[in-house]
Amino acid sequence: MFSNSKSPSLTSSPCTKPICTLACLALIATTGYSFAGKEGELLVWIGGDKGYRGLAEIGKRFERELGRPVKVEAPEGVTDKFQQAAQSGKGPDIIFWAHDRAGEWASAGLLSPVRPKETFKAKFEAKGWDGFKHGGKIWGYPVALEAVGLIYNKDLVKSPPAQLSEIKALNARLQREHQASAILWDYQNTFFSWGIMASDGGYVFGNSKNGEYDVADIGIANRGSIDGLNAIVQLIDDGVMPKGASYSVMEARMNSSEVAMMISGPWAWANLRKSGINFGVAPVPGINGKPGRPFVGVLGAMINRSSPNKELAREFIEHYVLTDEGLKTIDRDVPLGVPARTTTYQDLAAENPLIAATMQNVTNGVLMPNVPEMGKFWSASTTALQIATNGQATPDKALKDAAENMK
Repeated sequence: MFSNSKSPSLTSSPCTKPICTLACLALIATTGYSFAGKEGELLVWIGGDKGYRGLAEIGKRFERELGRPVKVEAPEGVTDKFQQAAQSGKGPDIIFWAHDRAGEWASAGLLSPVRPKETFKAKFEAKGWDGFKHGGKIWGYPVALEAVGLIYNKDLVKSPPAQLSEIKALNARLQREHQASAILWDYQNTFFSWGIMASDGGYVFGNSKNGEYDVADIGIANRGSIDGLNAIVQLIDDGVMPKGASYSVMEARMNSSEVAMMISGPWAWANLRKSGINFGVAPVPGINGKPGRPFVGVLGAMINRSSPNKELAREFIEHYVLTDEGLKTIDRDVPLGVPARTTTYQDLAAENPLIAATMQNVTNGVLMPNVPEMGKFWSASTTALQIATNGQATPDKALKDAAENMK
């Protein structure tokens, strides 16, 4: 997932996975991974939890048609490895990762800006391009958009709540009729709780007049953020959720029908299907009559500034990966969530209502800022959520301290 938030969505998997023969040969080198520098041959890095097999299949098609080999690798700790390698003029030609690192890498001179034609840009969700904007330039191509949603057990909940205030009464009914709790999520993780805190005006950083993030304008302790955290704490005080929560406990209880709803993302769908849960996805509930506004992440393709194959990389991305055929190839390997290309999204959403529902959360949501200062936000906000939900401080005090710690 996003490098600092530790969400399970866009992080690489805990182990490196084999891709294809060429990639595996590269993986056993003493350095562990290949480096850019071979003109006419593309090296691509991607997180191990993404559709690397599908990407390798696209690479084979590229080689068949253009005669240019493509190696696809999924190194463990891919973001750290990319940063270290790119700083030395090495690393892959292309890295697929979430947009939240784009600003930091661009500022460090590790990326090459991309300049797609307006006719090409128009084929994609505008929020996807916005995620990769920094300093007046675009630093990556959007592949897919992702946001958490309210995942609910259709056998227990017929009409999912639009507001957090509805959940207490729903919990009483579910406990009476099904001996199940209404909701549980990893509420001490800001990534999952932010949709509620941002619902009525909470924000991370404001925007300056030129459209860039104003990192001096910190919104974590404004009235909307405080109201959102108060609403979360109220669910704990009312006994709807226990004190202390973890992602693994939430997932286990949801998969055993002990909990009727959870806030999570497309990565959770597979286990629910394996458990035989009849589930749907709805918008994240909000507060004060407003919808939830979860963080939106954009998986994208970025080009290494040191690559000797920038034009070849652009050709591979624009004409092979970001086509309907290319994106569907990746999606068949590992679901993309919401494809950034409009026609691909429309095709997949027509077949899978979960994708259309996820798009609703993307539409309601707010892009995760792509600036380096997000590191302070994740650290400060996580501490605030922990102490507020444990009853060690009021939401007001916890978030005001977090705002001070971000300065």
